[in-house]
Amino acid sequence: MNNDKKAAIVVLLLIALTVAAYPFTSLGDNWQIYGIQSYSFFQEGKFEPLITAIFTHADEWHIFGNMIFLFVFGITLTAFIGWKKFLVVYFIGGIAGNLMWVIYPVIDEGAASVTAVGASGAVFAVMAALAMAKPKNAADIAEKSEILKFFPHVPWLGLIYTMVIGEGILGFIGIIFYFLFVTVPDLILGEPVAHAIHFGGMLAGLVLGYLFKWKNDETEEDTKHNVYEKKYEDVMPVHDYDGFNTNK
Repeated sequence: MNNDKKAAIVVLLLIALTVAAYPFTSLGDNWQIYGIQSYSFFQEGKFEPLITAIFTHADEWHIFGNMIFLFVFGITLTAFIGWKKFLVVYFIGGIAGNLMWVIYPVIDEGAASVTAVGASGAVFAVMAALAMAKPKNAADIAEKSEILKFFPHVPWLGLIYTMVIGEGILGFIGIIFYFLFVTVPDLILGEPVAHAIHFGGMLAGLVLGYLFKWKNDETEEDTKHNVYEKKYEDVMPVHDYDGFNTNK
């Protein structure tokens, strides 16, 4: 199975798992049990929501929005760095975002008893990691990909895809735009949106994206070096002089 199919399968399985968990984690008052809250985290030692909150959503529109962005950015990132690293980014980003929420009451005491839910932190981590780790030949990868090449033709998703495949700086512009025109107004108006989770996930994604990019660049340099050595040996083979008698 090629990497392209693995990328699609892993992301789609993650989406399916999240959707399947929705009726159990989100309906009724269950979201208060599985969501992340600062008070219960520190006072009751309730740590499970660091994970379960990622699979809990406020309503159908909430989960739909997160899964759409996970689909586009997730498949793209997985195609670039592989499914194992993608899962690391997703879950570390989600946990980092939730941890940011439990310490957020240091800034806003009123948030201590507020329960937050959603995969937004994990999705933000994926977006940030892609902006940081996107390889220089992203366009070539997208062109060869059986999955990614169809994205530009999908209504509404085409705009997101264009931003992703463009220069990595567009990823940062997209994140900055979100914070300036969504986060700041929500904070001013007092909207009940846990932007601290988005910020925590974004920071984790930037760090992981940089680490994976650095490692990938290093691997590419080693590969080029090995190819060069191989070509050199083909041109200038190493002779075995064992048994060569200088007295003859």
